[in-house]
Amino acid sequence: MTDQPTLAVIGTGGLARSICYALAVCGTQPIRVLVAGRDHGRAAEVCYVAAARAAAAGVPVTFQPLTVDPACDRSLADTLGVGAPTGVLVAASSQSPWERQNAPSAWTELVQRAGFGLTLPFQAEPALRVGRALAATHPEAWLINACFPDAANQVLAAAGVPALCGIGNGALIAASIQAALGLPDQRRLRVLAHHVHLHTPSEGEEEALAWYDGQPVAEVGKLLAAQRAATRSELNHVTGYAAAQLVRDLLAGAETDTTLPGVLGLPGGYPVRLSGTRLELRLPAGVSRAEAVAFNSRAALRDGVVVDDGRVRFGPTAQEELSRLVPELAEGFPISDIEAVTHRLDQLRTRLRNQPPRYERGTQTMPSPVPTVEAETVTPVRSANLLIDFYDRLPAAIAACGGDVDPVRDGGPFSPGFLLPELDDDLRRFLSAATAEWRHLGMYGTHRLSLLDLTGNPGTGTTKTFASLLIVARAVEYIRRYGEPVSIFSPTSANKGVALRDAVLRAIEAGLVDPELLRVVILAPQSCLAKLRSSRLSTDPTLRALNPMLLYTGPEPEHVKAIGREFVDRYAAEFQARGHNLWFSLELGNYLVADTVRAFFEHDADPISAPRLHAHAVSSAFGLLGYHKGREVLEATGQASRDTRPASLLVQHMGTPDMVLNLRHGDFDRGNLPAYRIDPADGLYRQSADPHFPQVTYDPDEILDPTFYTHRPATSPAMNELIGRFGGEGIVVSLAECVQRYPHLRDLLAGTGCALPADFRTLREWSMVMALTGVLNAVDRGLIDEGRDIVVHGTGCYTSADYQPLEPDAMIKVSGVEDVLAAVRA
Repeated sequence: MTDQPTLAVIGTGGLARSICYALAVCGTQPIRVLVAGRDHGRAAEVCYVAAARAAAAGVPVTFQPLTVDPACDRSLADTLGVGAPTGVLVAASSQSPWERQNAPSAWTELVQRAGFGLTLPFQAEPALRVGRALAATHPEAWLINACFPDAANQVLAAAGVPALCGIGNGALIAASIQAALGLPDQRRLRVLAHHVHLHTPSEGEEEALAWYDGQPVAEVGKLLAAQRAATRSELNHVTGYAAAQLVRDLLAGAETDTTLPGVLGLPGGYPVRLSGTRLELRLPAGVSRAEAVAFNSRAALRDGVVVDDGRVRFGPTAQEELSRLVPELAEGFPISDIEAVTHRLDQLRTRLRNQPPRYERGTQTMPSPVPTVEAETVTPVRSANLLIDFYDRLPAAIAACGGDVDPVRDGGPFSPGFLLPELDDDLRRFLSAATAEWRHLGMYGTHRLSLLDLTGNPGTGTTKTFASLLIVARAVEYIRRYGEPVSIFSPTSANKGVALRDAVLRAIEAGLVDPELLRVVILAPQSCLAKLRSSRLSTDPTLRALNPMLLYTGPEPEHVKAIGREFVDRYAAEFQARGHNLWFSLELGNYLVADTVRAFFEHDADPISAPRLHAHAVSSAFGLLGYHKGREVLEATGQASRDTRPASLLVQHMGTPDMVLNLRHGDFDRGNLPAYRIDPADGLYRQSADPHFPQVTYDPDEILDPTFYTHRPATSPAMNELIGRFGGEGIVVSLAECVQRYPHLRDLLAGTGCALPADFRTLREWSMVMALTGVLNAVDRGLIDEGRDIVVHGTGCYTSADYQPLEPDAMIKVSGVEDVLAAVRA
């Protein structure tokens, strides 16, 4: 602890640097500055430059780097708790104002049309997290938010964590007018301005307002011409210096007349007087507070967003754009939903960032951002959070899947039971990643294609999110009821393990559970190493030790299942005797329940009105089995008819075609594969005897995607029975067929959450490509009845650019059960 006033700066970007570098030379008293960011190296670099400047200037300001994850509540609370700041300045958001210049895309084009206000959730949500952490650790400290404070600070105020003020925007405009008028300070200057006034208004729109000695200043636009001509990065030097002066005076308790945005929970920027942390408006004579607020509210609407009465409301252009892209957000949202909305908009942003801007220089109009295959693709996209929106239906789904709400604590393999926590705000935050989209892709021949996109969680990129969130929620409820720790243990080819680790981390960060009480142990084959992801479970030394990631080095990837099962069977009792429950979560029932919600979503988004088929890339077909269980629930309650139950299309690859073989021949014998002959003309293997198998392949034994690794799946009889009753088929695809179809698939998926990269070699998850290739091949080969609607389950799609690989020191190599025991005991 220190008696020195302490400022914590959250962020290490351009603005944070400008503030620190200015503080280094304008300070007049000892100040301790903590620079906190995700990247310790960047924070240390800022501190070095600032400290060197302070030393050269003879200014008594010190700088200390800290590592913090602004997206993690626990990390923020720990950092602020130790730092004990007098005040905190947030200069970190997940949306750069310079992205349009540095990385133009369909997303930046959308923001340009809709207004910067569209990005409000990305600006407000990090500051909201910091504000909550500060209130919990040092409620006496003040908070300044640098990220779109004109609107974001209204969100903070409504959420109960008000910021003292913002910086930039109106403050920058006032500093520019002050410079243009040659004034030594702003005591005789008063400015009303909003973020939108950083840019020249269009004809008929209101300009920023200024008064000097109580008289209106004429031609404000001319006074701002130099500022508006400057690049945004250069303007940071002005904003940074003004912010440094503000912070210096705040820490000294000095009185200051200035202009600041985001004060008193109001929109836009105002002339104010600060006396220590006491802030009051100093409007010119004849201008009431209501008139000033109305002026900035009109400007806010031009900027694309208005915050009022606990809700966020988008401007007309933003509403029009969102009605096509994310219709559930077009009418705005309550501030209490800010975190879920941020996640939803992040899905849209991720999708649009993969698309180039459609506007071409020199043209007068911009085409619609919605891609069109045929006119039918303009059908609105339906979105939902499958676990939150259908939470009340989960008990019926659990009953249909045979789940027992009571835990198994003695006399058998441990299970926490199927009791779920109450759906409160913390659980909603935890479940916010469980989003899905339903959209039509157009026609292929006589078939209407629809996509059920289940890949919305950027932490996984796969459908495994849904089951993993419910598995972890059940463990949380057990821990709350009995106070006993639970360790989830699961073998995986990769995706289930990634999703379980993501879900456990989400539970910890949402404050649902103590990390000592909920752990996850994952056993994955070495062949899937490239799919494993870095996260705080691997970078935080404590969490890494509690949640080991085991890498099986044996020859057969699928052996992880047998090793995992044997480990739990042999040692679960030993762990339980030590007061720790070991839960082997790789059981069908644990996954079926979460997949029932697909049927509920379909029933709401696109009720069946014509014969339909559901297509799915499968290893064991958990997803399709769960969907059919959901249909059973709908049919049992009279919401759907058994007569309209869709058929199923199983899509597999040559490495594990077992379900298709079993469906076609009643066994898993690879001897039933068609005979392939090499074509001397191109070196490819070909066959034409069986349309259910690839007609061309690079290798009859190829492994297209190691995720699909299950041989002789126990689920085949159940899936065969469903196909026998309700119709369906099976088809196997090859890499060569996927590559041949790839340009068409890329066009088909453009604008969706499963948009494909230009270079297919960067794909790390092929299930989406497999499923669509299987559908198109099956249609072309006459395996699907004419005119039948087809729903493609988008269960996985991610590239090497979507995640950081798991660090080498975060994995433990094992070759058998005893190695697993040693790793877990450690």
